[in-house]
Amino acid sequence: MSELVKSNPQRLNEMLNAPSVQKQFGQALGDAKGTFISSLLSIYTSNSQLTKCEPSDLIVEALKAASLKLPIDSNLGLAYIIPYKGKPQFQLGYRGLLQLAIRSGVYKNINADVVYEGELVSFDKVSGNIDLSGDKTSDNVVGYFAYCSTIYGFEKTIYMTRDEVDNHAKRFSSAYKFRKDSLWHTDFDAMAKKTVLKRLLSVYGQLSIEVQQTLSSEDNVIKQDLERASNVVLNIDESVDEETGEIIEVEETENKTPY
Repeated sequence: MSELVKSNPQRLNEMLNAPSVQKQFGQALGDAKGTFISSLLSIYTSNSQLTKCEPSDLIVEALKAASLKLPIDSNLGLAYIIPYKGKPQFQLGYRGLLQLAIRSGVYKNINADVVYEGELVSFDKVSGNIDLSGDKTSDNVVGYFAYCSTIYGFEKTIYMTRDEVDNHAKRFSSAYKFRKDSLWHTDFDAMAKKTVLKRLLSVYGQLSIEVQQTLSSEDNVIKQDLERASNVVLNIDESVDEETGEIIEVEETENKTPY
């Protein structure tokens, strides 16, 4: 009698119970290991596209989130594991990026949020200063801002209109154009806030090694994907927005592959 083929969820459960894997999650998370693994199993079994992914690949991506001590519960918006062309990919959420920046100890204040109609009084393009002291007149979101001030006295604010963010997504995100379950469609404001915050930190911020490695990891996913599609070696600059210097991520890359 032939041996029954195990389902991917069964295989994942067995892998997660392996002593070596338990040790890795334990070293990264300590007492929070059990909660994280339970969340990982729940996310995997509840997403039909993710369930098709190889369990061992999922563990690799989950360990990236675990090493940063970021929960992968999508409701928290800190980190995600999303299926991307049949492969699971770690995705840093805007709240996760915010938390990593705060952990660096460099920032006195850091924030990103929506701007409602009526709140924007003025925007000085030269200095980058914005006045948001106006009274909200509707629930219509007209833009997004990101602000930081450091313990050394430096401060900076950037602002993007909703149209500017929308055009950014259309330019860089194949998921925005072709996947209705993309985070750009299910939680546009969160992706928009991440976009302005990432632009702020990439250009003006003082990034910790932890944040730099995380953003580089996202960039390498795209770099490797494009290399596989074109059979050429790309320079790292080809995975960076030339206009802003912003690192392009999984949710924000042009669809240049033939599939």
